[in-house]
Amino acid sequence: MAIWNTKTANAKNFGSQKCSPQQGFAMVGLLAVLPLTLALIGALALTLYAVKKKSLVQALCVRQGLQLQLELSSALSSLLRLNPAAKRLRVRRKSADQAVAIARASSNPKAIAVAQALRSAVILEQLALKAKQDRLLNAAEQMRLRHKRDLHGLLRRLGVSQFRENRGFTRPLAVKPNPIDSLTPEYLLWKSFSRAQRQDFHFQVNLNPKTKIPLIDNYNLQQRGGCSITLKNGGKKWQLAILAASVAAK
Repeated sequence: MAIWNTKTANAKNFGSQKCSPQQGFAMVGLLAVLPLTLALIGALALTLYAVKKKSLVQALCVRQGLQLQLELSSALSSLLRLNPAAKRLRVRRKSADQAVAIARASSNPKAIAVAQALRSAVILEQLALKAKQDRLLNAAEQMRLRHKRDLHGLLRRLGVSQFRENRGFTRPLAVKPNPIDSLTPEYLLWKSFSRAQRQDFHFQVNLNPKTKIPLIDNYNLQQRGGCSITLKNGGKKWQLAILAASVAAK
């Protein structure tokens, strides 16, 4: 009797372990959608990676451009502060030239020598001021080159290629000499100063992760990016301005 009861219990347990048809269909359905689910997860991971990398590249571009324009604003202010001295020297030079002409007309050797000596002294002062102006312009050019080199190095380590720059103006600062033929001209802001002063960086971003994502084949994410930073004349203080900053689909 005990033996029969044991067999009956075992048979019931075995029957209870069998999967019902509904459970089987559910398992098959789960296996069918599993690749799609993994692919969606992979696509989401790829999207998050791309967004994060684009944001990083964009932030680096903007930060470098803002730092560049901040340094350029200091050089620009120093250059413009020399304008009053440049104007005074031009006035003195004109008077000295007239004095030399008058002295020569008098045919007085002593008067000629004195007039020429005074003019030479003014010219020396002009040359000294011109050297200061040129140093500031050269320093501004070196700033642009250094920040371009630094940004290129940072972005290259992030898989950025085709890096190039555009400027809004031929000179390192958006100023023009006035008068252009003077030894010590005043430097005036160019018309449409903000557009001329801008610094543009352009590049192509590789958004492909280093590790291949399973179940997602044949993806090659390359997008163009860049930023444009400039200065605005705020009266007593220069204002930094971001004209553009984006990473767009190719």
